Amino acid sequence: MSGTPITGDYIKAEGQTGRMGARLMAIVGEGDRRRVYLASTPEHEDIVVQAEPTWKPENELVGKCRDQLPLYGMNTFAELFTPRQLVALTTFSDLVAETMERVERDAANANFPGDSIPLRDGGNGATAYAEAVGVYLSLGVSKLSDAQSSLCRWKTTMDQSIATFGRQALPMVWDYSEANAFSGMAGDPNVSINNMMRVVDQLP
Repeated sequence: MSGTPITGDYIKAEGQTGRMGARLMAIVGEGDRRRVYLASTPEHEDIVVQAEPTWKPENELVGKCRDQLPLYGMNTFAELFTPRQLVALTTFSDLVAETMERVERDAANANFPGDSIPLRDGGNGATAYAEAVGVYLSLGVSKLSDAQSSLCRWKTTMDQSIATFGRQALPMVWDYSEANAFSGMAGDPNVSINNMMRVVDQLP
């Protein structure tokens, strides 16, 4: 606006005082065998801010996580996610427990063979089976969090959002991408789980 670059110290000071936010720049849609880039509208921006997570991971960032982010006022893990991402991740986490209960009930109703000993104690019945399913689903949600953070980037050569971790530290990302959790692509829980299962399918 002034023709003068904004200094790094000023940007960091604004971030540390909580005066740095985010703006919706564009929406990527699915066209005829290609992506379509659409300008955002005030209505789209209003939808973005409506999400209200009921829980946040308020743990302090540690180790390599503190490489750059605290310089810009990001000190907890909760600040690495948008409200919509937190709603999605906590919802999927809650569904893991519900799914385990459903699996155990269905297995018991189907007269699943084995005992009622937990998986950690070497069980092989409905309880252990449901817990094993829960382990895989939990790993899927964990993997999903890598593709659902405000540190994901849009890779133009692939026309898609790519995951948080490109190296062992968490760098600041200024133009992050927020993937649709139901898109059938990166950032979708089914995609995360299917990618995991490709490895499991290769086990002897």
